[in-house]
Amino acid sequence: MDKETRQPDNIELTALTAHQLQSPLAAVKHLLEMLLGDYVGPVSGRQKELLARAAERCDQGVETVRRMLAIARAQQETAGEEAATDLVAVLHKIQSQYAHQAQARNIKLTVDIDARATWASCQEAAITEALNAVVNNALKYTPDHGQVRLALGNEPDEKHLLISVADSGTGIPVEARKKVFEHFYRTVDQRNSTRPGTGLGLAFVRAIVIAAGGSIRAEASDLGGAEILITLPIAKSAGEASGSDESRGMKVVIVGGVAAGPKVASKVIRLMPDAEVTIVERGTTLSYAGCGLPYYVSGVVKKQSELMSTPVGAVRDHVFFQNVKNVRVMNQTEALSIDRQAKQLLVQDLVGR
Repeated sequence: MDKETRQPDNIELTALTAHQLQSPLAAVKHLLEMLLGDYVGPVSGRQKELLARAAERCDQGVETVRRMLAIARAQQETAGEEAATDLVAVLHKIQSQYAHQAQARNIKLTVDIDARATWASCQEAAITEALNAVVNNALKYTPDHGQVRLALGNEPDEKHLLISVADSGTGIPVEARKKVFEHFYRTVDQRNSTRPGTGLGLAFVRAIVIAAGGSIRAEASDLGGAEILITLPIAKSAGEASGSDESRGMKVVIVGGVAAGPKVASKVIRLMPDAEVTIVERGTTLSYAGCGLPYYVSGVVKKQSELMSTPVGAVRDHVFFQNVKNVRVMNQTEALSIDRQAKQLLVQDLVGR
């Protein structure tokens, strides 16, 4: 069997292995969260400490699996198939995702956009996972009360976009700035750190960026820590970008409705499975898993935590509350204005206020 024949088989095996690992890891994480939240009875402080450490290591495993899947998806794309991704949307999505974590440690997490072109020729799922890994690293090695800045600009050649993730953390020594993208490499500070890690994160990022036709490098940040710089080719034409939009199907934005919002989202997804639905809610949107929701709305169930148990007291499986495909929830976010002509919604994150 030649190399070209074996490679697709290896990619498929990687994707299958990662997919099979994802569900049990997610189930373990869910059960740990139930124990930490006292949903199945009180636990001691020492027990919580050990459970929290186990949950942290579980998170690391979940992240590794997700990156494996992202790389497999990127490598499975056919050479002739073009895709375009709106990097502004991706960066804001990542900012929203890490807002709570940053706020809990008083880390200022910002996004700066200074680019004329904002669409890159790359797969959205893959580049999102890559940037998630970079931002996760930046937050991990940035001390409390620090700063992490995501930025997007155009390269001087007008053919590439430049993404920067800068932090005020421990930084990367000059002699290690190329090695950090190698598999399993960790700097001396990282090896001496109590923070868990495998040295796989930036290697995964590099694989995704190179597959997209881009480049990646590490430098010193003006914030005092490290800066990861990623270049990606600009989408060749507006048609390429708009074609990407059409391939995703209709986009629906639901503003408000702690209970009604999830119901509408579920109905939209049932009628249009390919639609992308975003729920913007000032408070915290309830799970749209369905059958427990009417009991909470009617007052029969008084606490959201009680929705995690069946009437006989058994803890529900994590699948019952997993996210519906293509539905994104922006909790603690206020809608400020709607531009219907431009099809844009201006929102404000209430967490950082």
